[in-house]
Amino acid sequence: MVVPYPNLFRLGYGCDPQTAASAPPTLSYASPQSWTYGAAISTLSPTTTGATSFAVTTGALPTGVSLNTSTGDITGAPTAWAASGSFKVTATGAGGSTESGLVSWTLAFAPATFGTCLEWTKADGTLWQDSARTTAAVADADPVGAWDDESGNARHLLQATAGQRATLKLNVQNGLPGILADGVDDVLSVAVVKAQPVTIFVAGKILSANGANAVFLYDSAGGPAIQKAHGGGSVWDIYSGAWIDSATATDALAHAFSAVFNGASSKLRIDGAEIASGDAGSAGLISIDLFGLVLPMNGYIYEFLAYEGALSVGNIQSIEAYLKARWATP
Repeated sequence: MVVPYPNLFRLGYGCDPQTAASAPPTLSYASPQSWTYGAAISTLSPTTTGATSFAVTTGALPTGVSLNTSTGDITGAPTAWAASGSFKVTATGAGGSTESGLVSWTLAFAPATFGTCLEWTKADGTLWQDSARTTAAVADADPVGAWDDESGNARHLLQATAGQRATLKLNVQNGLPGILADGVDDVLSVAVVKAQPVTIFVAGKILSANGANAVFLYDSAGGPAIQKAHGGGSVWDIYSGAWIDSATATDALAHAFSAVFNGASSKLRIDGAEIASGDAGSAGLISIDLFGLVLPMNGYIYEFLAYEGALSVGNIQSIEAYLKARWATP
């Protein structure tokens, strides 16, 4: 049998399978994306047709987040701090390739991702000139009478006495503000009763000591302290009833400190490296007194976190990495 017009379907009528197969794939992702540092993201799947493989071709995904090159799904958990970024994905199919639109992402830092957070304050958070929290502190040299707790626990740090208030200073570290204490009597306090173990983080810089000592954190009952130059020495140390001295010399540079107060298993770290361990005593928190209620410091605190319990090494390192990236510490 002879079929008339054998090439009829190759004359542009849109029914040729070869013509349909040559169409490039389609590809899009929902954007922007808001993810949380250290937490698994919800699977981000593409809207696509005709694709057989996928690849990131512009920009980058957060460290710890990956692209399935067969399905285009994006999964994982961000493990390195970066505030934001963007990327494009290219889909390839029988008819060629198509690049997605720009997908932008932001990371949020949520302390509860890493444990039970007792307190979280940061110099670019919510500040007030008065302890009643009625007048915002936003300008350079504004006094700080209240420093809001960002953890959700409402443990706001307060100072009712005008002459003992620290000072907001703008653009002092990595383009961000810091809270400056005078080394005489400035202190911000809140009652927090918590037995050991506790884990403390502080990013800051001590400029000079009042006598031989200066502390980021210390209360009148001898609770956990991170200190410079105890007893006239020149090394960093911690205290919660007994001293643990490091062999690391103090300086007037910005650092990120972490300390686990856990009796004989206490530890002090600076900029991601352990510098001291041993028995720091058993005293727990009765209050958080930033800049030192007993041994006041002249210097800055940029960010402070306190956790219930001894955090795992992995969680400590994650928070240290966040502080280092955010505050440009060594």
